[in-house]
Amino acid sequence: MIPWKLLPLLAILLGLALSTASCRDERTDRIVANWLLCTECSDNELDSIQALDHRAVEPLARALRGPTPAERQHMQLRFEALYDELAAHATRYGEPLSVTRQDYVNRLLENLDALYRVRAAEGLEVIGSSAADEALQNLLAEVDSGTVTLRPDVEARLRALAATP
Repeated sequence: MIPWKLLPLLAILLGLALSTASCRDERTDRIVANWLLCTECSDNELDSIQALDHRAVEPLARALRGPTPAERQHMQLRFEALYDELAAHATRYGEPLSVTRQDYVNRLLENLDALYRVRAAEGLEVIGSSAADEALQNLLAEVDSGTVTLRPDVEARLRALAATP
Protein backbone atom coordinates (compact mmCIF):
# COMPACT_ATOMS: atom_id res chain seq x y z
CA MET A 1 0.00 0.00 0.00
CA ILE A 2 1.20 3.51 -0.88
CA PRO A 3 1.32 5.97 2.03
CA TRP A 4 -1.18 8.79 1.49
CA LYS A 5 1.57 11.38 1.88
CA LEU A 6 3.21 10.11 -1.30
CA LEU A 7 0.07 10.38 -3.47
CA PRO A 8 0.63 14.03 -4.48
CA LEU A 9 4.21 13.23 -5.47
CA LEU A 10 3.06 10.22 -7.50
CA ALA A 11 0.43 12.35 -9.21
CA ILE A 12 3.09 14.90 -10.18
CA LEU A 13 5.41 12.18 -11.50
CA LEU A 14 2.59 10.62 -13.51
CA GLY A 15 1.69 14.03 -14.96
CA LEU A 16 5.32 14.62 -15.96
CA ALA A 17 5.53 11.22 -17.60
CA LEU A 18 2.34 11.83 -19.57
CA SER A 19 3.36 15.33 -20.66
CA THR A 20 6.77 14.05 -21.77
CA ALA A 21 5.09 11.35 -23.86
CA SER A 22 2.77 13.97 -25.32
CA CYS A 23 5.72 16.21 -26.25
CA ARG A 24 7.42 13.25 -27.95
CA ASP A 25 4.24 12.55 -29.92
CA GLU A 26 3.95 16.21 -30.94
CA ARG A 27 7.61 16.25 -32.00
CA THR A 28 7.14 13.06 -34.00
CA ASP A 29 4.00 14.45 -35.65
CA ARG A 30 5.83 17.68 -36.51
CA ILE A 31 8.76 15.79 -38.06
CA VAL A 32 6.38 13.60 -40.08
CA ALA A 33 4.38 16.65 -41.22
CA ASN A 34 7.62 18.36 -42.30
CA TRP A 35 8.43 15.31 -44.44
CA LEU A 36 4.95 15.02 -45.91
CA LEU A 37 4.79 18.68 -46.94
CA CYS A 38 8.38 19.70 -47.68
CA THR A 39 8.78 21.44 -51.02
CA GLU A 40 12.42 20.90 -51.85
CA CYS A 41 13.07 18.48 -48.98
CA SER A 42 16.59 19.82 -48.58
CA ASP A 43 16.65 19.96 -44.77
CA ASN A 44 17.20 16.24 -44.16
CA GLU A 45 13.49 15.57 -43.65
CA LEU A 46 13.76 11.94 -44.76
CA ASP A 47 16.81 11.40 -42.54
CA SER A 48 14.71 12.71 -39.64
CA ILE A 49 12.04 10.12 -40.46
CA GLN A 50 14.66 7.39 -40.49
CA ALA A 51 16.00 8.60 -37.14
CA LEU A 52 12.52 8.36 -35.61
CA ASP A 53 12.47 4.70 -36.65
CA HIS A 54 9.48 2.81 -35.17
CA ARG A 55 7.99 5.99 -33.67
CA ALA A 56 7.20 7.26 -37.17
CA VAL A 57 5.39 4.13 -38.36
CA GLU A 58 1.97 4.96 -36.90
CA PRO A 59 1.75 8.56 -38.21
CA LEU A 60 3.10 7.47 -41.60
CA ALA A 61 0.60 4.60 -41.76
CA ARG A 62 -2.17 7.16 -41.12
CA ALA A 63 -0.72 9.39 -43.85
CA LEU A 64 -0.99 6.51 -46.33
CA ARG A 65 -4.73 7.30 -46.19
CA GLY A 66 -4.09 10.86 -47.35
CA PRO A 67 -4.60 14.12 -45.49
CA THR A 68 -7.13 14.24 -42.68
CA PRO A 69 -10.44 16.03 -43.37
CA ALA A 70 -9.20 19.00 -41.32
CA GLU A 71 -5.95 19.16 -43.30
CA ARG A 72 -7.86 18.91 -46.58
CA GLN A 73 -10.22 21.69 -45.54
CA HIS A 74 -7.31 23.92 -44.48
CA MET A 75 -5.51 23.33 -47.77
CA GLN A 76 -8.70 23.80 -49.77
CA LEU A 77 -9.07 27.26 -48.27
CA ARG A 78 -5.44 28.04 -49.12
CA PHE A 79 -5.87 26.79 -52.70
CA GLU A 80 -9.06 28.82 -53.15
CA ALA A 81 -7.28 31.95 -51.93
CA LEU A 82 -4.40 31.24 -54.29
CA TYR A 83 -6.80 30.85 -57.21
CA ASP A 84 -8.49 34.14 -56.30
CA GLU A 85 -5.09 35.88 -56.34
CA LEU A 86 -4.26 34.36 -59.72
CA ALA A 87 -7.68 35.35 -61.12
CA ALA A 88 -7.26 38.92 -59.89
CA HIS A 89 -3.83 39.11 -61.46
CA ALA A 90 -5.15 37.66 -64.73
CA THR A 91 -8.04 40.13 -64.77
CA ARG A 92 -5.65 43.05 -64.24
CA TYR A 93 -3.69 42.00 -67.30
CA GLY A 94 -6.65 40.93 -69.44
CA GLU A 95 -5.65 37.27 -69.49
CA PRO A 96 -8.50 35.07 -68.31
CA LEU A 97 -7.61 31.84 -66.56
CA SER A 98 -8.16 28.70 -68.56
CA VAL A 99 -9.31 26.67 -65.55
CA THR A 100 -12.25 27.11 -63.22
CA ARG A 101 -11.73 27.69 -59.53
CA GLN A 102 -13.27 24.31 -58.69
CA ASP A 103 -11.12 22.43 -61.20
CA TYR A 104 -8.00 24.22 -59.97
CA VAL A 105 -8.72 23.46 -56.32
CA ASN A 106 -9.70 19.85 -57.05
CA ARG A 107 -6.47 19.25 -58.99
CA LEU A 108 -4.34 20.65 -56.18
CA LEU A 109 -6.21 18.61 -53.57
CA GLU A 110 -5.72 15.50 -55.70
CA ASN A 111 -2.01 16.25 -55.90
CA LEU A 112 -1.86 16.84 -52.15
CA ASP A 113 -3.45 13.45 -51.55
CA ALA A 114 -0.94 11.82 -53.91
CA LEU A 115 1.99 13.58 -52.25
CA TYR A 116 0.90 12.48 -48.76
CA ARG A 117 0.52 8.86 -49.78
CA VAL A 118 3.77 8.62 -51.72
CA ARG A 119 5.81 10.43 -49.06
CA ALA A 120 4.26 8.25 -46.35
CA ALA A 121 5.24 5.13 -48.28
CA GLU A 122 8.75 6.47 -48.88
CA GLY A 123 9.09 7.16 -45.16
CA LEU A 124 7.91 3.66 -44.28
CA GLU A 125 10.31 2.19 -46.84
CA VAL A 126 13.30 4.01 -45.35
CA ILE A 127 12.34 2.75 -41.87
CA GLY A 128 12.15 -0.76 -43.26
CA SER A 129 10.76 -2.51 -40.19
CA SER A 130 8.21 -5.29 -40.38
CA ALA A 131 5.55 -2.91 -38.98
CA ALA A 132 6.39 -0.35 -41.68
CA ASP A 133 6.19 -3.00 -44.41
CA GLU A 134 2.92 -4.30 -42.98
CA ALA A 135 1.33 -0.82 -43.06
CA LEU A 136 2.07 -0.47 -46.78
CA GLN A 137 1.01 -4.04 -47.56
CA ASN A 138 -2.29 -3.48 -45.71
CA LEU A 139 -3.09 -0.46 -47.86
CA LEU A 140 -2.21 -2.32 -51.05
CA ALA A 141 -4.44 -5.22 -49.97
CA GLU A 142 -7.30 -2.72 -49.67
CA VAL A 143 -6.50 -1.45 -53.16
CA ASP A 144 -6.54 -5.03 -54.45
CA SER A 145 -9.91 -5.68 -52.80
CA GLY A 146 -11.37 -2.48 -54.26
CA THR A 147 -12.05 -0.79 -50.91
CA VAL A 148 -9.42 1.89 -51.59
CA THR A 149 -8.84 3.58 -54.94
CA LEU A 150 -5.58 5.28 -55.76
CA ARG A 151 -4.54 7.36 -58.71
CA PRO A 152 -2.66 5.04 -61.11
CA ASP A 153 0.68 6.85 -60.68
CA VAL A 154 0.37 6.69 -56.90
CA GLU A 155 -0.53 3.01 -56.93
CA ALA A 156 2.44 2.25 -59.19
CA ARG A 157 4.84 4.12 -56.90
CA LEU A 158 3.49 2.42 -53.77
CA ARG A 159 3.76 -1.01 -55.39
CA ALA A 160 7.34 -0.25 -56.43
CA LEU A 161 8.21 0.79 -52.89
CA ALA A 162 6.53 -2.31 -51.46
CA ALA A 163 8.63 -4.49 -53.80
CA THR A 164 11.88 -2.91 -52.60
CA PRO A 165 13.81 -5.41 -50.46
